[in-house]
Amino acid sequence: MSDPAYPLRLIDDRSAGLAVQVEDHALEHNDFEGPTGGGGVVVWDRGDYEQGGRVPWPEALERFRREFEKVGGVFHRVPTLTEVPQVVTGIARAREARRLVSWHPSQLGADLGQALAARGLTPLPMPPGEATNPTERARLRQLAASAELGLTGVDLAIAETGTLVLRSGAGRPRSTSLLPAYHIAVFDRTALVESLAQVGVFLELWHADGATEDHGAVISFITGPSRTADIELTLTRGVHGPKEVHVIFVEREIRG
Repeated sequence: MSDPAYPLRLIDDRSAGLAVQVEDHALEHNDFEGPTGGGGVVVWDRGDYEQGGRVPWPEALERFRREFEKVGGVFHRVPTLTEVPQVVTGIARAREARRLVSWHPSQLGADLGQALAARGLTPLPMPPGEATNPTERARLRQLAASAELGLTGVDLAIAETGTLVLRSGAGRPRSTSLLPAYHIAVFDRTALVESLAQVGVFLELWHADGATEDHGAVISFITGPSRTADIELTLTRGVHGPKEVHVIFVEREIRG
């Protein structure tokens, strides 16, 4: 249930059920928690639900762009996933970068390796499974550290703050977005949410069963490039993370 003072407003109609799915049940069932035929039920709040006006995704995207650029991000937009390698190559050439580490294609939503290699880059995709051997984990970290560019997807894009939310897991280690100097994230409108408050709904759902393996042992909130200031307030970028963060918004759904 949601507090009428803070009505949940999700961008995509398909996501609305996340917040209000249980509200049609009879009142005597409002204490039920546990597995159902359609998934798990978690009672995380109680109150009256008020239908909030949904923000059209183009409006939310424009707000995300403004906020993202305010914090130093670079926004790109393409019609389809086919144009993504061209944008990535342009970013790489302008920075004289070649080595690119990426999420595994199953996590990214497409295999862009061949198209990137044809444009002169050296793509290094992460393996599909979780690395359990310490030696293999160290090798993958070194691989990410040696790459100039990191290519990832996006789980959520928060319009209110221009923030990217990324879950770590098999085929999508956090080192991909943390260690390279230039982070490039690809997403479509299904990742858009209007506010930080809505992210809590997803966090509850991702971990409702107590499992973390498939839902993000580490969840990163990325708001622009890494910034560090010393005692004299001298701002430096890229000390503890990427010095540039780029997003490529794909108009056509990536997994559609």
